[in-house]
Amino acid sequence: MMKIIVLAALFSLLLYAETEVNATKHPLLKKFDKDKDDKIFYTEASTELQDDFCQYDVNQDGYIDEVEVESVK
Repeated sequence: MMKIIVLAALFSLLLYAETEVNATKHPLLKKFDKDKDDKIFYTEASTELQDDFCQYDVNQDGYIDEVEVESVK
């Protein structure tokens, strides 16, 4: 019984932590980051974002991260 209570408490903490992280994410990351790795790859982006993807992928590493997403208008 004690194991169930402890597991339930841990699960609740994990859910709360995930909610807190999502609350602080940039709206574009929430919308386009389909695999939830905090990066927007070209294939995840909308057509409009794909048109200017290279402009926003400043360091040309193949994805738009949390820092780069701030420059997207």
